[in-house]
Amino acid sequence: MNTKFSTTISLFLSTLTACTPTPKLAYLNPAKISQEYEAVLAEQRQLQAIAAPWQIQVDTLTAEFQRAATRYQQERGQLTPTQAAAREQELGAKQNQLAQYREATTQKLTAEREKLDAVVMNDLNAFVKEYGKREGYTLILGATSSGNIVYADDAIDVTEAVVKELNERYRRKQAATK
Repeated sequence: MNTKFSTTISLFLSTLTACTPTPKLAYLNPAKISQEYEAVLAEQRQLQAIAAPWQIQVDTLTAEFQRAATRYQQERGQLTPTQAAAREQELGAKQNQLAQYREATTQKLTAEREKLDAVVMNDLNAFVKEYGKREGYTLILGATSSGNIVYADDAIDVTEAVVKELNERYRRKQAATK
């Protein structure tokens, strides 16, 4: 373990303890939130709905290219060199069109995902701040699969309570907009 990092964490926790006689600590599991928070699940459904027609178009363009390539392979022996070159050029154009469309749809979907993620994350962050203040927490950490928290007692895992309240709040918002 990096001793400089350990020293920094120790100093931070010592300072926190000195400033607050009894710090109240907790952590959240973002992976669990992303699996159980209904706003995240709704965002995923919305992205799938956005991507579906684009994927249909990609599938159509792919099928057209494959049919043209198969037809060219079958007829190639009967074509003059000029005709073969023209067909190869057409195939190249179809392949480029397909690649450009895929790239464009990937960029559009990424932009949509970022836009929707920002809304969900802003709501989540505002809620966690509100929750932390209301429940009297000094510090709420985020535990990730990359190991930012090596060990924490399950007793300070507030993920379940946060997800429950987030989902209740989300349902109320959804009911109010209907």
